[in-house]
Amino acid sequence: MSANELLIWMSARMEGSWQQFRAAVEALQAGSAENASPGIDDENSSNDLPVYQSLRFSLQRLAHVEFTGEDLRWRTVPPALAANNCDGSWTGTLCGARSPAIYKSIGDLAAPCERRPISFAPDLIRFKASKLEELFEIGAAFGAAVQTNAADTLLAAVPAVGAPKHNAEDAPPSTPGWNIQQFSTGALRWEQSAFGEIAKRDVGLFRFSQGFQRFHFLKWRGKTFRVPVQLGKYSVLSRHRRKRFIAYNGGLSTFSVPAICRPPLLIERALVLCSGLLPALNKTTGRLEYQNVPHNTARAAAALLRQEVSFI
Repeated sequence: MSANELLIWMSARMEGSWQQFRAAVEALQAGSAENASPGIDDENSSNDLPVYQSLRFSLQRLAHVEFTGEDLRWRTVPPALAANNCDGSWTGTLCGARSPAIYKSIGDLAAPCERRPISFAPDLIRFKASKLEELFEIGAAFGAAVQTNAADTLLAAVPAVGAPKHNAEDAPPSTPGWNIQQFSTGALRWEQSAFGEIAKRDVGLFRFSQGFQRFHFLKWRGKTFRVPVQLGKYSVLSRHRRKRFIAYNGGLSTFSVPAICRPPLLIERALVLCSGLLPALNKTTGRLEYQNVPHNTARAAAALLRQEVSFI
């Protein structure tokens, strides 16, 4: 069965545990823990993510499901159309819960609807309209709210990366057996390190891994915080702005970053909602490319990431 059916199952349950999600992925034959996904992820840049993790990240980035807390409980988001204006016309990308009734209502609509498969994610369902009012009519037909200028609205609510103001201090593991690496802002890669290096650094991002466990600790001005890896990377990168780190192609409306440096979740979600598509890996440049990103949205995202943007 497909990721579409997985989302229908999650929508029917509305919420559940991480164990239930993993069991559903395997039971629905959407993948297994041993299979690997294509592409690169900040959580694992060696192309060996298990399918249930790839599905989790895709569902989050596409604003279908939220996974929260240490135990990764999940909750399906209510259905909504993420509305964006591009060159005078409107698009509405369907996010959140889906059901057979929603699919039937969509099929009965006369409005133009694009449906496109996405690897390791539910299909893209996107409506086009000449006026915003038309999207409200479409959403009302199957009970979906409409979020106007979804990408920019989301970015307006996201704090810029930098000091971990909302993270509690947390000490890294001190027991033996952990593989310790530090993220190099110059080489943009993980490099072997030792426990003693954390004490020496004023600022740095460290990864502790052992078996299936992986934790990321940000050393910031003498204090240590446990952080999401994407936030940690851009926090340390914010002290070293790099030219052409972020690129924006105005002709193609693409926003791109090095593959190992995905933006933090909410910033990436805003970029994804511009098109309703996950970023594509350009194998020639080694960069992740986000499609249909307006100029102002690109500037706002770069500002939140505290990086310069190169316009090409």
